[in-house]
Amino acid sequence: MMLNIKIYTRFLQMALILMIASLFIQAGRSFVFADESNISATADTAPAYILYVSKTCPHCKAVEEWIREHSLERRVEYKEVYDNPDNQEEMVREQRKRNVPQNQVGSVPFMPVGDSDYRSGDAPIISYIADQEGLDAGKWKVENVDNAGAVQTEQGQSLGDVIILVLGGTVLAVIAGYGIYKSFRSDM
Repeated sequence: MMLNIKIYTRFLQMALILMIASLFIQAGRSFVFADESNISATADTAPAYILYVSKTCPHCKAVEEWIREHSLERRVEYKEVYDNPDNQEEMVREQRKRNVPQNQVGSVPFMPVGDSDYRSGDAPIISYIADQEGLDAGKWKVENVDNAGAVQTEQGQSLGDVIILVLGGTVLAVIAGYGIYKSFRSDM
């Protein structure tokens, strides 16, 4: 009878550990897969996109031309960085905040997206704006690639994030399983 109580107590302890672990996994999953599509401008007249550009950059000119062709000028706030050191410093701060690779810090065109994402380069920026506005990006379409060239899932999340979640869940399941196995083996 005493052995059954010990086994039952250990079983409850392991069940509690598994429940706590699953809560952490779910919290991590919610954080990684947070939907930013519900974030909108506070007013209809507020620009939907901030675009850091340079008057000497041909890629910036391509983005500006595409935006003009699609009559989206009112939706974009341009921040010229060539002649404006304040805009240059602001852009570098935004790039560092978003963990832009060091060799790309200071590069234009650059567009912050939400609080932690970004697009850099003509094709990724045009493709993103076209998707957001329901337009055809044409030759500028970029499919399932983030700024660093990493493959993304259909939900737009990095495949690396998904792998980390799966591996983390697997490790927790193995640890919990081993704990249960050891608790039963030590009582017998």
